[in-house]
Amino acid sequence: MNERIFVTGACGYIGNAIAARLARKGHKVYGLTRSREHARALEASGIHPVLGDLAGEQDWLGVLQNCDGAVHTAFDGENGAADVDHAALEALRLASLDGRVRRVLYTSGTWVHGHGMPAPPTSARRSHRSRSSSGARRTRRSRSTSRRTTSTW
Repeated sequence: MNERIFVTGACGYIGNAIAARLARKGHKVYGLTRSREHARALEASGIHPVLGDLAGEQDWLGVLQNCDGAVHTAFDGENGAADVDHAALEALRLASLDGRVRRVLYTSGTWVHGHGMPAPPTSARRSHRSRSSSGARRTRRSRSTSRRTTSTW
């Protein structure tokens, strides 16, 4: 069954890869972008562009509410990242209550460490990476196994 999926940050590094893959799999993908130039690139990839800003959900909430799922990959560091992300998550929550959105995938990157926190010493980063990479692999395996039985995307 092909689903309608909304992707924030559809022109970003992660969002574009996800949106393109979903479109190739036959899903109807709607990609949020701020730029008309990027909108043309999305169209060329088979993705339906939605012009708007992550901070202004009134631009895209209606489209989101008519989708079966959403993938949140956008990051807006210019307008108060935490506040914008919180507003986007609230829009996703509303769409799951008032719309047809039933699945939401939230992605996060380095911002999870917060603004202005110093990086740990190099030796601590190495030991942390080696410990977390094995745990992350186990997590990915268990999630991919369960995902196969419950989701088509």
